[in-house]
Amino acid sequence: MINNASEILTQSTNEIKEVLKKIVTEFIEEDQEKSLSINRAEKILGSAIENIIKLIMDMAGGLLSNISEQDNRICEHCERILRTNKKLVPLTLMTLYGKLTIKRDELHCRACGGGRGLNDGYLQIFKKHRITHDLCELVTYVGQLVASFEEGKETIKKFLGFMGVEVSTSQIRKIAEEIGEKVHKLDKIESEKIYNEPEKYIPTLLEKDKREGVSYTLVDGSQVNTRIQDENGSSWKEMKLVEGFSDKDIINRKNGDSVIVKKEYGAILGSVENFKKEVLRVALGSGYGLYRNHVVLGDGAAWIWNMSKELFPDAIEILDFYHVSENTHDYAKVLYPNDEVSRNRWANIILDKLKNGKEDEAIELIDKDKLKIRKFPKGIVNLPEYLKNNRTRIRYKYFKELGYYIGSGAIESGNKTVIQQRMKQAGMRWSASGGQYIATLRSKYKSNIWNKVVEIIAC
Repeated sequence: MINNASEILTQSTNEIKEVLKKIVTEFIEEDQEKSLSINRAEKILGSAIENIIKLIMDMAGGLLSNISEQDNRICEHCERILRTNKKLVPLTLMTLYGKLTIKRDELHCRACGGGRGLNDGYLQIFKKHRITHDLCELVTYVGQLVASFEEGKETIKKFLGFMGVEVSTSQIRKIAEEIGEKVHKLDKIESEKIYNEPEKYIPTLLEKDKREGVSYTLVDGSQVNTRIQDENGSSWKEMKLVEGFSDKDIINRKNGDSVIVKKEYGAILGSVENFKKEVLRVALGSGYGLYRNHVVLGDGAAWIWNMSKELFPDAIEILDFYHVSENTHDYAKVLYPNDEVSRNRWANIILDKLKNGKEDEAIELIDKDKLKIRKFPKGIVNLPEYLKNNRTRIRYKYFKELGYYIGSGAIESGNKTVIQQRMKQAGMRWSASGGQYIATLRSKYKSNIWNKVVEIIAC
């Protein structure tokens, strides 16, 4: 029960009245001087609102400081009786609305040296970061949203600084990574369960009971600069990304473009062994097992198809057309390094043949023209071998006739928006754990399931 509530309310009400009177007085004075404008009014109101918020926060601190004892006095470390030092000690917490100061007795354990403030348990005050759940959620959100933790600090200061809200760069990093770690661990537990007991979690419906439609799993990777060097001195590591959706989540526009309106991402900075479990989790969430068909799209890397065969033995495998197009244009640059017109014409001929079911003709033409290349530059795909190795995965006309999505850069777009926009800024280097945790938060944000993060913060 709160003591002295009436006195605290009366005092706060009188102080707020004075602020309101000041608004009226300043409006009248500005009007008399013919200088009252919307912009000037905004300044007056801003100052008043700032003062009122501070008064309300002071009132809240007073009310919380006057709560009759609620906590038990048992030490959570050694279960001895806690003693009070009978001295009011202020504790300042940061909230969405500024600083909140609570004065309370401190309890002390003579046996183990532990202790806490009186009613800290009842009020759910945790001293680690001294911020509230709502501010913690905002800090986590901003920490994964903007280009750097430093920009996160400036963003919070810009929008909430007038209320006295300010969070340091290091605090934003620590909080975002801590929450990201919790989210990642829960995802990992779920992924392990699904992978180890697929028969328990993946629907095993009879063909007649399955839904008409297709579920999709897209897989790719992008490089992230880390603080870890390999044996060759490189600090770049692959962040593997999976994207899952169903054909019910695709809108086809009149101009032929496709838009995926609902999708889920998962990201792993680590081995294929760990990543494949995340892939299965995301695929399951996107309808794998419920729909008649499942399609896996990838960029042609052997590990992707090996993983696909293990996880989805009945899947239709498609070489993502965006990557084929990208590799074809890169190959054309080697064939025609100084002739852009010929380069584009050659690439378009190859891609047109692939789109129109003439895969063998495309491969034959590339085989003939490869004689012009004496040596493949580093980073350029050996296009004829690339297409031959994926011969059954480039039947684009056949796939399109069946209504399958063949890829238009969706996973590449995911790499840019989920990973690179936040994690590939100039001079940015990540620890293995920090990079993973921020990528996990980015995946939830870009999947429009940020509520999963909020639920964890509220625990």
